[in-house]
Amino acid sequence: MFQQKLSTFLRPQVYRVAKWLDECVGQFEAGFNRPLRRCLLCGSGEAGDQALCTGCFDDLPRVRSPCSICGGNVGSARLLHPDLTSAVSPALICGQCIRVPPVYDKARCGLEYEFPADELIRSIKYRAALHWIPPLTCSVSSELDILLDGCQSEQVRLIPVPLHRSKACHRGFNQAAAIARALAVPKRLRVEHRLLLRARATRPQAALAPESRRENMREAFIVDAQRLRELRSIKALTTLVLIDDVMTTGATADECARALKAVEPSLTVLVFALARKSQC
Repeated sequence: MFQQKLSTFLRPQVYRVAKWLDECVGQFEAGFNRPLRRCLLCGSGEAGDQALCTGCFDDLPRVRSPCSICGGNVGSARLLHPDLTSAVSPALICGQCIRVPPVYDKARCGLEYEFPADELIRSIKYRAALHWIPPLTCSVSSELDILLDGCQSEQVRLIPVPLHRSKACHRGFNQAAAIARALAVPKRLRVEHRLLLRARATRPQAALAPESRRENMREAFIVDAQRLRELRSIKALTTLVLIDDVMTTGATADECARALKAVEPSLTVLVFALARKSQC
């Protein structure tokens, strides 16, 4: 009888303790899963989902007067009109595109390759700081919308610029592929990872003079022609978007576009990079 009464008395107490422990575990887990509230750049302010505070987000260096073909900054237009934006300058064309039109159809870059964007991208590429990819892709998402204006999402594929297998093994990841995934998910676009492959190892472009970069990239890429033709016939593919971290002279994008258009000349090949490094 005594044991029965003790059991009846202890049962609600045990239940309360168990419930309290369960709440503690829930709060502990929530602490780990709670989104970062402080800005990754300045360490202050409410960062929200984009991991940057409003001030740092607005201060990222934008391409203010982009060329309507290559996406690079048309420097003279910016000097004459400091407040010029792409919304009021859709027909600007830089001198380089007039002299030598690129193989790809159009390019767009979200940011100028200036501080702090340059440091963040170098951290991604050389120090595997992949946590910088979401805030940067969030900041340039509207520029990708401009590039894809009029395109149907089911007829578009994102293609990360591939690394050679030796460099991919050494680095452990392809930053262009990570950027492509981050851009694709919110827009419900698909990424094709094996459509374009790097046929041979090339020297780092950053170490070369502009005139040497095209020779370095010559015949560096091959295309899975069967897969591309399947996408064209079955999925009605019309547009491919090459994704990269930084665009400088456009030599890499040109060689990728040349390889793709050699298989399907009627394809529209666009280029999108996180940042554009000015050549003037």
